[in-house]
Amino acid sequence: MVPVTIDPMNVSADISCTSDHFCMALDWAGNVMRYDGQTWTAPVSLGATPAFLTDKPEGIAISCGGPTLCAAITNTSVFTWDGSSWSTQGIPNPEATLSDVSCGTATTCRAIDAWGHVYTFTKP
Repeated sequence: MVPVTIDPMNVSADISCTSDHFCMALDWAGNVMRYDGQTWTAPVSLGATPAFLTDKPEGIAISCGGPTLCAAITNTSVFTWDGSSWSTQGIPNPEATLSDVSCGTATTCRAIDAWGHVYTFTKP
């Protein structure tokens, strides 16, 4: 297997694949790249403060439940993918340091913060 470089300018942070034809990757600068089974898109900024520029660099992750629902966290921000674009999601505690995210189904994702609070995001 020959590796493919998808984001040579930034350090990759996480990847989530739901099939051989759909993956999303996230880098430490808050950019996402999408795979369609053949090619990766160029990095697209989520508009978040890069993790390496904050005092809370531990929270950066991405998870997909399917090609029409992904969630990405970058420290204190949550972004969701609806199959065509990313949008920002609010959380009740903007000071929360998000630790991880998981999309267990094609309709629901959950993020957890450093204090054990779980935030649920559902597909509209």
